[in-house]
Parts: sequence; C-alpha cells; structure tokens
Amino acid sequence: MPFLTKRGHSMAHAVATSTVVGVPLSVLGTMAYAAQPSSVPGIAMVGHVFLPAFVGISLGSVISAPLGARLSKRLPAIALKRAFALALLGLAIKLTVG
Repeated sequence: MPFLTKRGHSMAHAVATSTVVGVPLSVLGTMAYAAQPSSVPGIAMVGHVFLPAFVGISLGSVISAPLGARLSKRLPAIALKRAFALALLGLAIKLTVG
C-alpha cells in the first residue's frame, strides 16, 4: 500500500489492489505449509498449519472484510494513511521487542 500511494494511487485503490494481491499469496502460502510433513504428533495440525489458528484467522477475516471495505470508502484518505501507518508501527515495535 505505501508503494501504491507513493505512486499516486488513491488510498481506496491501494487497499483494494493490496487485497486482491494478498488473497492468492495467502492461499498459496497456506497450501505450501500444509503440504509439509508435521513433526509434532497429537496437535491439530495439517502440515505446519495449526488448525485452530487457521479457523480463527479465517473467520475473523471473512467477518471484518466487509467492514473494512465500507470504512475505506467512507473515511478520508489521510485517516486511512494514518491508521495504516499506526498499524505498521505497532507491528514493527512488536517484531523488534518480541
């Protein structure tokens, strides 16, 4: 999204494009991890995919996607940019601190 907005695309267009690109990448990545043999017996896993987390993340995404789409159309671009920057900053801090 930052790349697209720097290239002059609207924030709504950047969000939509990122989503369209992200979905197939996520599906293929999950399939690749699921195809790997699991080394932890007795845990609800398909390959390296932990099924409870997969179900929770999938349900959360399906439920929140329509809300996100509506918000991206209603909020001003500057608010979307700031919210995205805040989310990226939070993720960077989490990855740095552990």
